[in-house]
Amino acid sequence: MNKKVMNILLACSILGLFSLLSCGESEEQNDLNQAQDCLNKALPANAAACRTLLVNHHSKEAYTLRCASDFLAEGVTATKMAEALEKRDATDTTNNALLGMMGIISFSTEALLDQADADCSRSGYPSYVMLAKMAKISTKIATVGGLTISAASKPTQTEMETALATAYNGGNPSSDTKETVGAAAQIIKNDYCNADNATSKVCTTVTTAIGSNTTNQAIGNELLVQLQNR
Repeated sequence: MNKKVMNILLACSILGLFSLLSCGESEEQNDLNQAQDCLNKALPANAAACRTLLVNHHSKEAYTLRCASDFLAEGVTATKMAEALEKRDATDTTNNALLGMMGIISFSTEALLDQADADCSRSGYPSYVMLAKMAKISTKIATVGGLTISAASKPTQTEMETALATAYNGGNPSSDTKETVGAAAQIIKNDYCNADNATSKVCTTVTTAIGSNTTNQAIGNELLVQLQNR
């Protein structure tokens, strides 16, 4: 199957646009089915309403749909997610593609970002965990770099490059920036960079940054270097 088509299908599944849930008559299953149907029809402006159907449920399936609603509420539609995944898979040697992916999935509010991070992590799906943690990294770079993010307007590759240079601050990024980036990188490495994903641009960049470093700040500092040098 063509990789672009595969990425579109994956994007749709990430955003809950396909029914991946089994039929059943329990209260939770009914709520899951309603939330699934809600997401199939939702626009970013009303995606949060789909999540409210699941606030009392804590299964992996519930967190999967919560994760989908969080990204959609932030304006990451299936089309935009497919674009982000294409950039994740780009084989060029520049940093543009990976930073472009990060710009697409950056968040406009810390509260929604933290919610997405928690929901996606609890879903148990490595790809969802990776996207949430990359969103943490990209949002930190964008905000420290002085960018204004909105659900309707995501940073471009060029804007992310400029923000990265500002965040790196001539080789002296803030401790908070390094801590956030490094902590997210370690989770990506542990939860996502398995045999199937080890050679992806995300994983090779993260793995190189971790190297023999043992602290979040050292890893975060090195990952900022890697992102600038790719």
